[in-house]
Amino acid sequence: MNNWSKFLVFLFLPFFAMACSEKEVLEDTVNAQGQDVPSEPVKLIVETDSVLDLIFEEQSSLLIRVLYESNNTPAADRPVRFSLVGDSQDSSLLFPEGTTGADGRLANPLKAGMMRAAFKVRVETTQNTGEPIFELIDVVVDGVYKGDLKVSFDYDDVLALTSITTNIHEGSFNCDNINFSNPPPVVQSEEAANAAASVLFTRLPENEVYTVTAAAVGPAGNVVAHGCEIADPIVGRGVVNVLVALELNPVEFEGVFDFSTKLHLNEALPSPAGDILNLVEDILVNPEDVMAQEMMRALAIAVLGGDASVLTEDEITQQQNVLTGILTSAWAFYASTALAGEEVDLSLAGAFEHLIFDRLPGWANEGLNIGGDVVGVLNHLSVGGKLEILSSDEEGQLTGEWGWDDFMFRWAFGQGCDPSNACCGRLVFTGAEVGLEPVASEFSGNVVRQVVAEGEPAATTLNFDLSIDEHRLSLQYGNIILFVLNQFVLPAATGQDSLACAIESLMGCEAGGEFVCGGPSIGVCGCERAGVWLSDLVSDFTTIVTPQLAAAGCQMAVSAASGAIENQLNELGFAGTDDGGLSMEVNGSFNDLDQDLQADFIDAQTNGILYLGDVGQTSFTGDMLAHIERLACLENNACASGSTCGLAQDVLNECTANQVCMPTVGERLGGVRCTSDSQCESGVCMNNNTCFQACAEDSDCSGDLLCRADGFEIDLTDDVTLTVTACGQPQ
Repeated sequence: MNNWSKFLVFLFLPFFAMACSEKEVLEDTVNAQGQDVPSEPVKLIVETDSVLDLIFEEQSSLLIRVLYESNNTPAADRPVRFSLVGDSQDSSLLFPEGTTGADGRLANPLKAGMMRAAFKVRVETTQNTGEPIFELIDVVVDGVYKGDLKVSFDYDDVLALTSITTNIHEGSFNCDNINFSNPPPVVQSEEAANAAASVLFTRLPENEVYTVTAAAVGPAGNVVAHGCEIADPIVGRGVVNVLVALELNPVEFEGVFDFSTKLHLNEALPSPAGDILNLVEDILVNPEDVMAQEMMRALAIAVLGGDASVLTEDEITQQQNVLTGILTSAWAFYASTALAGEEVDLSLAGAFEHLIFDRLPGWANEGLNIGGDVVGVLNHLSVGGKLEILSSDEEGQLTGEWGWDDFMFRWAFGQGCDPSNACCGRLVFTGAEVGLEPVASEFSGNVVRQVVAEGEPAATTLNFDLSIDEHRLSLQYGNIILFVLNQFVLPAATGQDSLACAIESLMGCEAGGEFVCGGPSIGVCGCERAGVWLSDLVSDFTTIVTPQLAAAGCQMAVSAASGAIENQLNELGFAGTDDGGLSMEVNGSFNDLDQDLQADFIDAQTNGILYLGDVGQTSFTGDMLAHIERLACLENNACASGSTCGLAQDVLNECTANQVCMPTVGERLGGVRCTSDSQCESGVCMNNNTCFQACAEDSDCSGDLLCRADGFEIDLTDDVTLTVTACGQPQ
């Protein structure tokens, strides 16, 4: 209905009402017509605005209706009384009382005076109890027409907005420079449920101009979007519409992240690294081939005095050939007599295999391919630490630094778990334990928001493409490989903690003996056993090789073989020099998973190059994950408002979880029944269908719940189930 139509209605309503009041229709049949008390309960309704804004000498009409409460039918011929409350400054009503018509309505004209005034009109009727019921109408006379301002929103980004606080500020402000955290004085404030809703500001003075600002809350409970617009001047008795565009605030990228990267180092092992691993494999899996040569050389040096530094290679080779000839002849004679009829390898390696390495320890008899296993360990190497993004600008340029502090290897052998289980044999060591110098690097990079292609599903989180430029790192490969061998591969596989001990243990013991590295062994074992055999074998050909001399030569051979490997490994300890170092670049995605405008998750791939000076360069790949660093906690009180002590998968060892403060997810507290993670405050619905709540003691739990240590299971992933401590019902 337009303003002119409303005016005509208000003009003629008094006459209609008076005409209706004289008709005896829909009358109260119990009480006589005109009696003050109705026969049943009634209600009084003000159908005009509860607040009237009038200019001087303006006439408006108060429209009142009385209905029976039981069925909302009109209550005809009910008396209605009007009175002015406060100083009306000559504003007046046409009549002080009247009766309702057949439709239960009554209209009473109100005329404004010539002066400013603010007063109330009291409208009352009588209830069936005999008591009056009334309503109050506010009236303002100030000579100014009033109008309304309706605010709608324009928003099409990915984050759902849960509420929008909308303010109007008197005057026209530059929206480009407005400070949303310290805005101009607020005239009125309204709340919209979401971006599809609208808000209405009423009774604003005609011709006034207002600046509208809006602040929208996102899924995580924080303000994520703002908007500003200058509305058209207010139109008296009308509604001005304004559309406020809401834009997401910038995403924060700065912060400290826990990261891990899987380095497929086996791809980067150039010569001589591959040769070294092959040598390790040859020694530990086929010891006779290598040790036959090494022992003959060591025995030659021992015969010549034991000091290789004063001997020439020709002298050593000449003596080695002599001893090899003697040993080969002795072996052939022994085989033709003691082993007559057997198929025997008459080479020197055959002699060592038959007479020395005939009693390999159990680990060797299992056929362990140690070289292949070392490569496999390196292939599963994950490096973890802290990645800090120090700065980001409007163009998406990043700067930061990271430190590689922890190293995780996967070695299932000897761990007492199922090797087919991906969580079997995960071992984490610090860089200091591995024997590495601190590994750190500065980097620069770039982030660009991802655009969803037409026809693809709409994004539900803020996703960015991340690239970290190629940068240099110092990573000592040799130390890592040596650590792998000495610290857990060899002990698990051989029972020894060094290559030398592993090699010597291959020579076995005489019946009933037990090898002890560094001695004394139980019985005749290792090099002592080899010395006795060599001396006995060649005793008919020469007296030079005594058991003691042969044992000493064996020790020299073991030291030479293991030392050569360790020296070569140490030479792989590249220090990032100009002609030898490691460079790496990163490409992937940088996402805001909890939708609070703080980027919190990186999923990327790494591409690295190993520079080896004159040797050339090799490349390798890897996978990288990073989670925003969160505060560790034992129970909910350790976390700030809006967050709870939850469980987050460890970024380095995904088979474990850490208790950290995380944004609150659902509404259900610990111990309450649940069917999904989203129902729980902690975001974790345990396998017993109750919500997880972290605790350290019973007082951390509510009601009759108790803190049960390792009492509940959760599915961390589809393949990983963990036992956790949580609040739960007493057992």
